[in-house]
Amino acid sequence: MVTIHDVARAAGVSAATVSNVLNDNGKTAPKTKQKVLQIMEELHYVPNYVLRGQKTHPQRLIGVLCETINTKLSTRIISGFSRQLKQFGYEAVIFPLNLEEHILYTDHFDYAQIDQSEEYQVVLEHAISSLQAAGVSGILYIGAHLRKIKTPPNPNALPIIYTYCCTDDSVTSVNYDDFQGAKLAVEHLIQAGHTRIALLCGQISSTPSHKRLMAYQTALMEHGLRLYPEYVVSGNWNFEDGQHAFNQLMSLPEPPTAIFCMSDFMAAGVMARAAECGVRVPEDLSVVGFDDLDFSELLHPPLTTVTVPLFDLGVFAANQMVECLKYPEKKPESSPLLHCKLTIRKSVARPKKIE
Repeated sequence: MVTIHDVARAAGVSAATVSNVLNDNGKTAPKTKQKVLQIMEELHYVPNYVLRGQKTHPQRLIGVLCETINTKLSTRIISGFSRQLKQFGYEAVIFPLNLEEHILYTDHFDYAQIDQSEEYQVVLEHAISSLQAAGVSGILYIGAHLRKIKTPPNPNALPIIYTYCCTDDSVTSVNYDDFQGAKLAVEHLIQAGHTRIALLCGQISSTPSHKRLMAYQTALMEHGLRLYPEYVVSGNWNFEDGQHAFNQLMSLPEPPTAIFCMSDFMAAGVMARAAECGVRVPEDLSVVGFDDLDFSELLHPPLTTVTVPLFDLGVFAANQMVECLKYPEKKPESSPLLHCKLTIRKSVARPKKIE
């Protein structure tokens, strides 16, 4: 972590001069002040204002590193985390990483590229330094996508808990059960009488896609149903993928009567394209999504989808954090995967004919 003495050494001035610049007391020549401020920016120096205040007003703070904050996913997790922390006398300090500003997303974007981005590493190191300067006792890291990531730099060895992502086995992570949630969705379609069920995958290299694909295969096998390879289509989680998948699946000699989409965005794309082609949902085609995003209940018809326990992830992560702080020598244990639930709306019906 960069200190006031590091800034003074790099700028060729005394620590007292740097302190004068920080306090903006008018005792420093403009040219010197400008030089000091420039060095602060280059070294990513973060003034330790919070720690100064703690000398007279002690605070118990937990940092939250959030890869992207403009989603229901992040806000629900943070809500559960911060509310539960208050029960133990802690406050959450939010530091958004804003990946969308630093990573170039494309149709073929692979989230594994994030850890390899030099710009992201700079942003991450600055965020960690900022939270440590603020005097946090631990850090919650919230991913933008459920994946395995590299452990960020942590020179002060603060306890770090990951959610909506994971890392090596020596670090605690709190996540939900993708397999269980996807199996709920496929079994719901089977119980509605469907035997020709297609699967619209997310990015095929991702952990959620693998687990949800396994759940799809398991559900079909357990009910003695045939798996049609041509019914499995891969995409990249977005609206356009749903539109393309609809075109591909409905052009088959024997099209499916239902589609399980691994994201609500893809499900919305399927439904939009179906409406353009005069295919009625759910009368002609049943659709199920995953995530239960805010717009899902506003679709026509409202979308049946898998609801992820975001708030509960935050609560569980807060409990784990307090446990880590209470027993710092205790070896981290793997956390149980929290269960999803199926939110049933109106996008599923029995097929016209029981195959």
